[in-house]
Amino acid sequence: MEIPGVSGESGGDVTLNRPWREMTRAELERAYSPSQALPDRDLTPFLERYERLSTHTYSALAHIKTPQYDLFLPEGPGPFPLLIFYHGGYWQQLGKRDAAFPAMGAVARGVAFATVDYTLAPKASLDQIVEECVEVASNLHTDVQHLNLDPQKFILAGSSAGAHLAASVCTRLAGQIPIAGTVLLSGIYDLEPLVETYINDAVGMDIATAKRNSPILENLSAFPPSIVTWGEVETDAFKRQSRAFAEALPDAQTFETPGRNHFDIVEDLTSDSLLGRAVFDLFDRLP
Repeated sequence: MEIPGVSGESGGDVTLNRPWREMTRAELERAYSPSQALPDRDLTPFLERYERLSTHTYSALAHIKTPQYDLFLPEGPGPFPLLIFYHGGYWQQLGKRDAAFPAMGAVARGVAFATVDYTLAPKASLDQIVEECVEVASNLHTDVQHLNLDPQKFILAGSSAGAHLAASVCTRLAGQIPIAGTVLLSGIYDLEPLVETYINDAVGMDIATAKRNSPILENLSAFPPSIVTWGEVETDAFKRQSRAFAEALPDAQTFETPGRNHFDIVEDLTSDSLLGRAVFDLFDRLP
């Protein structure tokens, strides 16, 4: 959950500004450790809150459990639009059960919610993790009739490393299944800066792997309408990554979420908040 950007190189149609090349390893590790922006640098209360809110969600809402994902469906005839959520944790922490709580707000608005599991590093490589996440979205699309989902209204979302995964899945599935939009919170889209940091100890990326899995280096011309946001209380590196990725997209609503940090911004995803209202407006605008 902790962890930092390549100068004047091109990613798709965007030219990347990569000041991290001038930073020391220690500076990179501080820049890409999101808890550094917290007053006490303690992320434990946020992780405990994820667990508490998600436990309540599982108790309060009917759901379908599978090894790949847990799906929460609204009441009613459907078919339902779907918000697919990929959790954060720098590809090496947390799981689907920690990320169920946005389902409460989603199903209340008639939107199905899937919280996704994937094998964590170091048991899986980053390439494998991305492929697992692609498979989940693809399988959900294959099963739309059985699950009572609208195949034209899939929106991918994620926070931190989960935003990276959502963006990666979107680029990998371009032209294969329709993805109507993405919602990307406090993400990292250029992975090369992480290669020489402690964050990579478990992930094990080399430069080629980092570039291959950096969404900002993809052709983004067909990327769907998106929301790209970050918390007010974030490191400059995370804010810079989000702004750069948003600038590379053809259609992105971009804003800083006031009062939120890297860890609690996800609580706004489906709530009556600036972010939550933007998310449901994105769904409402789908044909």
